[in-house]
Amino acid sequence: VELGGEKTLPQSLRCIRPGGTLSMIGVLSGASLSTPLGLIITRQVRLQGVTVGHRDGFEAMLRALKQHRVPIIVDRVFEFEALPDALAYLRSGAQFGKICIRH
Repeated sequence: VELGGEKTLPQSLRCIRPGGTLSMIGVLSGASLSTPLGLIITRQVRLQGVTVGHRDGFEAMLRALKQHRVPIIVDRVFEFEALPDALAYLRSGAQFGKICIRH
């Protein structure tokens, strides 16, 4: 699952197994595509756009994540009072994983 878009797509294409499917749901770092197409061709990757679905689909995804023990990576947790700092950190693009707000 690719959320980042233009800045993270090249890394995702290097990480995916040959013949795998990369489902792109977000373009958080930009919507332009400047990725070398050779990564898609030589690794025989299927690039598929995905839209946000309904609650049943979301719950099925959560069950699949649990069943396959997919780790959820949390980069940093901010207190609610530090929301401006959290948003600045998100804009910086320095995170690896989720940014959480504690309330």
